[in-house]
Amino acid sequence: MDSKLPAAEDQNQPLDATVGFNEREQEEIRTQIDAIANENRLPPSSDLFNLASVPRGFMLPAMVLVITVVVAVSATLVMRALFTRDEQSIRRGAGEFVSVEGRLIRALRQESNEQLNAKQAEISAIRSRLEQLEAEQRALESDFDQRLARREEELREQLEREIATERARLIAQGLGSTEIERLMQQFEAERRAFYESQLQQYRAELEAERSAIQTNIDTLRSELQTRIGQLERERALLREEFQQRENELRAELQGRTQLSAGASTEAAQAAEAAQRELQDITTRANQERAMEMQLVGQLERIRAALTEDELDLALERIESTREFLNDNRIARFRTIAVRRDADLFLLLQLESYIHQRLLTAGSDAEIREQQTEGDDQPAGPTTDELSDQIRVLQAAIDATEAQLGSLAEVSIAEREQLQQRIDELATYQQQLIAARDRYETFISAISQARAQNPATASVAVRQELDELLRSPAFGQLFGQLSVEVSRLLAESATAGSDAAVADAADIVSRIMQEPTAQARLGRLRFEQSDAVDNPDLSAILQALESALTSGS
Repeated sequence: MDSKLPAAEDQNQPLDATVGFNEREQEEIRTQIDAIANENRLPPSSDLFNLASVPRGFMLPAMVLVITVVVAVSATLVMRALFTRDEQSIRRGAGEFVSVEGRLIRALRQESNEQLNAKQAEISAIRSRLEQLEAEQRALESDFDQRLARREEELREQLEREIATERARLIAQGLGSTEIERLMQQFEAERRAFYESQLQQYRAELEAERSAIQTNIDTLRSELQTRIGQLERERALLREEFQQRENELRAELQGRTQLSAGASTEAAQAAEAAQRELQDITTRANQERAMEMQLVGQLERIRAALTEDELDLALERIESTREFLNDNRIARFRTIAVRRDADLFLLLQLESYIHQRLLTAGSDAEIREQQTEGDDQPAGPTTDELSDQIRVLQAAIDATEAQLGSLAEVSIAEREQLQQRIDELATYQQQLIAARDRYETFISAISQARAQNPATASVAVRQELDELLRSPAFGQLFGQLSVEVSRLLAESATAGSDAAVADAADIVSRIMQEPTAQARLGRLRFEQSDAVDNPDLSAILQALESALTSGS
């Protein structure tokens, strides 16, 4: 019986299975088991040796169950964290790829917007200039019409005054009415023919000036409209090119984004492809310079063939270069398009020169064969002759380039002169407006002076006229004329009556309205011819003519 007790104790000692528990947990479990065993310890009795199974406690199984659940949950969380991290890594790689493509598209849009805005700004500036030209043309037309109308009105009034004066003179002589009518008809016909010729001459001058200005404006307008059309085409091409590039990037972005969802390696490959695309975009900016260097290289090959006297090879290279220049894909580059015409002209000249060389060589060969039948091989051109021909060709090329440069400089100079002329006309128009306003003030002042005190009207007229000519509005147009007129008024103070001085002031004001010094002098002489019957006024006008002649 005693031998069976240890066996029973071994069955009731689960602490021997310590796998999965640390020392602290084992110690706690032993302590709890000892406490429970002491509480449930029974005194020795006969029942102690009963072989019936002893009921086990519930604490240990519960703890084992709890630990198992904790381990299972921990393993689940760890596996979930690992798989979540892998998925996030893949998504992060795809997001980085998308951000690279997005930066490419944003950079492309920014570049396209900058270039398109620059083209649009240039187009707007040219259109504004065209509107300004239209306004200037309308202003010039209005000014020409007003000047012609004023001239017609002045001549008509002058004719009426002369007719009235002549009629009064004939009546004062006591002539009969029939004789007066006959003389008046003759006088009126002569004066009308005279004024009509003056008007026709003035109209012809205005028309010539108008035609010259109109031609300049039309030329500039045509150039500006041509430039607008060119800019519009360039802008459309830029928009199509950028749109195509953006569509390509978006298509690549969409396709690569779908592929990048499979694995991180595919996302890395897509990122490398995006980097290559960025390099391609940068490379396109250097294509124009590369094409230009290629053209220079072809021209250098032609020169080398000519230097080595390989004429057939030079012709082949000329044809190849011509095809290169005529290619539409090459001609769209700006630097090549600018020099394309000059290069084609140079190729044509070189081709003509080579054909002439070949023709000359053939003729020389025939002549030598006729002269000496025994010569097997005719002598070719000497080194000096080749050098001379190369120098002649180089001189022709230099002359052609110089001529093209001269034409470009002449075109630029003519455009600048036209612009300067337009600016001068605009300034002159503003000065005329200011002078007209000042002249109206002058007329109002002398009219008021004559109405208030006729006795001293001549003094007031002289003073107002002097102030008029010295004002900034008239000084800008007529220079030192105010000084000469002031001196004239001082010299002519005793030369005539107040009425003659007043008439002279009116004539001077009309003379000042003429645009040029030559026109003012012609107007003065015309007024002199009408003042023959008024000695005082004629003396004043003669003194004024002397002043203008000496001043000019």
